[in-house]
Amino acid sequence: MPLLKLENNKESTLLLWELNEDKDFFSTLIPENIYNYIIAHNRLNKRILEKLSQVVLLASAGIDYSKLYYSPNGKPLLQHTDNISFSHSGNISALLISKENCGLDLELASEKIIRISPKFINENEASIIDTNENIYWAWTIKEAVFKYFGERVLFKDHIKIIAIQEELNKAIVHYNGFHGVGEFELSIMRIKNYYLAFTKTYSPK
Repeated sequence: MPLLKLENNKESTLLLWELNEDKDFFSTLIPENIYNYIIAHNRLNKRILEKLSQVVLLASAGIDYSKLYYSPNGKPLLQHTDNISFSHSGNISALLISKENCGLDLELASEKIIRISPKFINENEASIIDTNENIYWAWTIKEAVFKYFGERVLFKDHIKIIAIQEELNKAIVHYNGFHGVGEFELSIMRIKNYYLAFTKTYSPK
């Protein structure tokens, strides 16, 4: 599927790729040494496709893959340039590029998320997260907040969802944890059966 650019402004760019291709398709799009490295260092075909699509997404944004590295906790970073966040679910791969620190999550609706909801929804959110759809949103939103920090975030204890406003493509979250206290505004959007959320602003208190 052709690359989708869902958001592109001076603050951030959001790119998506629907993975309908096999790994051989990517061999003509990326340098041979990078392609061979990814094939050699990943066993699962799903993981290989995810990594290959990340190279293409970065290149589509004018970013050389060699600038990508990971912090000790696994947060993706770029050398001397913008901030990024990756996400992959089902057969869609996503990349967010931002001038500010950022977190992105993409989730395909699944029964598993419903089953584990008591582990990430706290009692103060019960009046807001009262449908399966809002449970999917809650998981996706909290994953995006976790990816913003990259470590030491307890979904149930540290993140409280204040509002999910799908009609405005917006969510508001209060954070109180190891990284301080503050409020997030996130962009949210539905893509088929997928839920997508990414951090826009964080205001420390």
